[in-house]
Amino acid sequence: DEDGICDDIDECIYDEFDVCIRLEDGINLNYQSSLNISEFEFNHNGCVQNFYAGDAIPGGFSIATNGAIIHGYSTAGVLIPAGNGTLINFSPSITIDCLSHFTFKGEDGSFLSDGGCND
Repeated sequence: DEDGICDDIDECIYDEFDVCIRLEDGINLNYQSSLNISEFEFNHNGCVQNFYAGDAIPGGFSIATNGAIIHGYSTAGVLIPAGNGTLINFSPSITIDCLSHFTFKGEDGSFLSDGGCND
């Protein structure tokens, strides 16, 4: 649907972007990245009640919330490896349109391009 977010109706294509996200079944926020991720952040409109780290989050990587912002980071230099997996699990389920302003940083602290989802 060309909204820049890989959801259930999209197929992710990664040739032009570093990171693509996809919300699976309203619960799993999945990613595919061609580069290691050192940090991520996104906003929500109040839809997120509970969340916990997904299987792709290594030990030493923290996920915190400050109101309507969810922030994943490490103070010890731990990285989310390039590849794919689940960043966050939500409970109860949400819709992708309640999430916005995704940002990702790479190993060197530079911003990664995100999107790359096309119908």
